[in-house]
Amino acid sequence: VLKKGDINGDGAVKNSDVLLGSAALLGKQTLTELQKMAADVSGDGDFTNADITALMAAILGKGSMSW
Repeated sequence: VLKKGDINGDGAVKNSDVLLGSAALLGKQTLTELQKMAADVSGDGDFTNADITALMAAILGKGSMSW
């Protein structure tokens, strides 16, 4: 089951997802298609810095996880 924001697939949305997503955006990690879908929290079809920013805000309690 795909959970938006859970990029590493461990069942929880947390800092490790931000780290993995950031590494992928920097070209240091390769994400699977399922991981890319989980990382695209905005749902616009693209995984970008905006998705990481929204993910970080949600983890810090400054944004919504209603993706």
